[in-house]
Order: sequence, then C-alpha cells, then structure tokens
Amino acid sequence: MVTVHHLNFSRSTRILWLLEEIGMPYEIVGYVREPGFRAPAELRAVHPLGKAPVIEDGGHLIAESAVILDYLDRTYADGRFTPRDGAARLRHSEMMHFAEAAIGSSLRTNLYGRLTGGLTGTFAAIIERDTGAALGHVETQISEPYFQGDGLTLADVQLGYLLDLASYLGLLSDYPSATAYLGRLKERDAFKKAVSVGGPMTPPA
Repeated sequence: MVTVHHLNFSRSTRILWLLEEIGMPYEIVGYVREPGFRAPAELRAVHPLGKAPVIEDGGHLIAESAVILDYLDRTYADGRFTPRDGAARLRHSEMMHFAEAAIGSSLRTNLYGRLTGGLTGTFAAIIERDTGAALGHVETQISEPYFQGDGLTLADVQLGYLLDLASYLGLLSDYPSATAYLGRLKERDAFKKAVSVGGPMTPPA
C-alpha cells in the first residue's frame, strides 16, 4: 500500500487527490506545520529535503509532486491521466514543469512576503510582474472543463494547488477563467474526498 507523508496546507493534497481519482487505498502519515509556516523537523527523518509530499511504495521513497504524480499514474492508472497524443503530451509536460518553475516560485515568494511583513521596493515590483505573467499565461491556456478539455490530467492536479494558493493570497481575482477553472476542480468528488481526509490546501483566510 502507498504511504503518503502528508503535511497540512501543502502540495501533498495533490497526491491524496490523485489517489482518490484512481480509487486505490493508501495510508497517511500526517505532519503539522510549526509556527512561521515551517515544516516540522520530523519530515527530515523521512527525506533529506524535510518537505512534503513524500511517498513510500514498493521499496521506493519518492519526493516532488510532479514525480510522484507521474509515478502513480504510470504504476496504478495505466497512464490515463497523461495525454498519449504527441502534441498534447508535450503541452501537458510543459504545463507540469511551468506550474512549479514559474507559478510556484512566484507564489511562494508572495507567501513568504506575507509571513515576513510584506515585499517592498524593486523586489516587490519584480515579483508582481512575474506573478502576473505566470497567472496570465494560465488564464489563456486552460480549456473547459479542464486544462486540455474533457479529461482530467496530472496538469490539472498540479495547477489546482497553485491556483488555490493564488486565491488565498488574493491574487486570482483578475483572472476569471482561472477562477472558474479552480471552482470546477474543487467540485470533483475525488478532490472533496482528499480535502476531507487531509484538510484544506491553504490555511483559513
């Protein structure tokens, strides 16, 4: 059985969500953030990065959301959450990497700014520019109902957490398509089950 090392208010909800979509059993080992939004030291005993998500399965210890999602999809879902067509697959892969490299890094900086009294000066302007560019790209790329049409993909799972974080930070109001898309993701039964098991992706406002 897959063991998920799950940290509250974190990306590890993505893993619970996909496991619920697949419909397979799993075990959760839960961790609670410390003051300052820090992950607890116990996670370093699981993986040197000291972060979540991390899964254990079949003798493997795997970190990083995108890698875990891909592993679970290939191992337990016959790749049904990844497009098979060459062009669609390439676009999907691009969004999987863009999500964390561009959106994730900008939002993480915004979050740290909130936790430390706010970003200022030129640095604040740079982050605002980069965040707007990243969210603006998502706004123009998503389809209906999901990123690449009718079928849920790993990219949707990857984007869901980040858009929820953007909403929590008050950064999504200028992006109506992304806002509506996030709402559709949250209506999925598997998403609701993941949240009921692991808690919300972001803290209370």
